[in-house]
Amino acid sequence: MSSTGPRISSALVIDDSGYLLDYFTVLLNAVGTYQVKTANNGRQALSILQDHPDIELLLCDINLPEMDGIEFLRHISAQSFAGEIIIVSSEHDRVIGSVIKLAREHELHILGVMKKPATLENLKSILSTSGHRVKSTVRVDNHVFTAEELHQAIGDKQFIAYFQPKVDIRSGKIIGAEALCRWRHPDMGIISPGAFIPCMENNGLIDELTDVMLGESIAFLESMQHSHSYFSVSINMPADYLTRLNFPDELHARVKDAGIRSSSVIIEITESRLIVDYKQALEIMVRLRLKGFGLSIDDFGTGYSSLEQLQNFPFQELKIDQAFVTGAINNLASQAIIESSVNLANKLDMKIVAEGVESRQDWDFVQEQGCDIVQGYFVAKPMSQIEFIAWLEQNKGYFDLGLPEQKKSSQEK
Repeated sequence: MSSTGPRISSALVIDDSGYLLDYFTVLLNAVGTYQVKTANNGRQALSILQDHPDIELLLCDINLPEMDGIEFLRHISAQSFAGEIIIVSSEHDRVIGSVIKLAREHELHILGVMKKPATLENLKSILSTSGHRVKSTVRVDNHVFTAEELHQAIGDKQFIAYFQPKVDIRSGKIIGAEALCRWRHPDMGIISPGAFIPCMENNGLIDELTDVMLGESIAFLESMQHSHSYFSVSINMPADYLTRLNFPDELHARVKDAGIRSSSVIIEITESRLIVDYKQALEIMVRLRLKGFGLSIDDFGTGYSSLEQLQNFPFQELKIDQAFVTGAINNLASQAIIESSVNLANKLDMKIVAEGVESRQDWDFVQEQGCDIVQGYFVAKPMSQIEFIAWLEQNKGYFDLGLPEQKKSSQEK
């Protein structure tokens, strides 16, 4: 990878300072961006994007006249902007952190933050993580899918699992993956889950989709067991499954029929999801553990009952939400949350997974904090089963950081 990552051919800079518009144009030209457009407010920027929908990168100030950066982000989300965004601001870190969280709720891709005054080195560092990632899926906010369409798609086996690697941070060994749903639409291509999950949840289809994901994940593990018997797959579980008292038995029968270990399946429960029946949920989780399955608390720190969840349920793994991990080196609040989460997990003898590791800086920071496992685009994007296996074989089962101690550890194994 070059020092600035994949070359970005077109960019739009939005700032109310004429001097900064010129300055950022010079910086972008210096890193090889040959087409740079500028706007001094959000409305003008929206007009430019309407005429030039293929713009790949936005440099956007938050504090803008007429239409501020927050409103602007909402509008470009509604228009399905598929490029990357760099926030440029001198606002407090806590404010910027909230803006990034909001942008992710809008399913926008924030590449990084440049605090004013920005430098060429700042820009190069942020662009080094660029991979035009969102182009791999299609967002279709202007199309409202019906329950009938989604039910038909399930029946036609159009929903598939993509797998994103999980890597041991000390050795670099690729130890597992998280299963993520994608819709292989016959006309629209690969569609990301944000476009269809809400409709499925509102129409009682999420259990059918979860069953598809379980089947895909178990089949994947079955194909991996001979060459990578240590491998595990994490599967997100909807809250409804925590009311199905026969679920542990059903899942155990499925993995037994496939000839795979229960411990190779990790059930992820998002902590912010409402647990309707505490007694049933507790029984199901304990029985899953007794049958050998892994239990992970997902998106830790984003809900309202984190400590209660950890105290009452038998989780083995804690996943720190990507909102805190990505760019944590530049965010004191995120650093404090990660540090306290790691300390808590260590005291409870839990493995710690850092999601959203987007750069070498993110990797180095969570490694210093004592995280055990990393997941994010710095390692690899989510891939189809065929792509994942090819990537795994190409890398000989290890994510190579080029560190001497890692090479030595790899040879010893």
